[in-house]
Amino acid sequence: MLQMKIKIHSPGTAVTARLRAHVERQVGLALGKFGDGIGEVTVHFSKEGDKSHCRIDVALRIREVRIEHVDVDPARAVDRAAARLSDRIALAVEQATA
Repeated sequence: MLQMKIKIHSPGTAVTARLRAHVERQVGLALGKFGDGIGEVTVHFSKEGDKSHCRIDVALRIREVRIEHVDVDPARAVDRAAARLSDRIALAVEQATA
């Protein structure tokens, strides 16, 4: 798995060590196959009522990709956003090389 620096922003809400490890694992798995094409990765958490909003911003060499998901459980929000992240980046790379 690719070692990358993942920034986590969560204004007003503490990010537990368990959630940080979960983010690093899920996002790392989603992005690992893209290697050097990945630049800065930032995961943003915010609250929307009783739900957690997870936004993942990935700076590629060719463009930026953003995925968002809202769920009651922040870990599940990360899971769902990361699951779509790999496909979205593959599409961006394909479009850039076409």
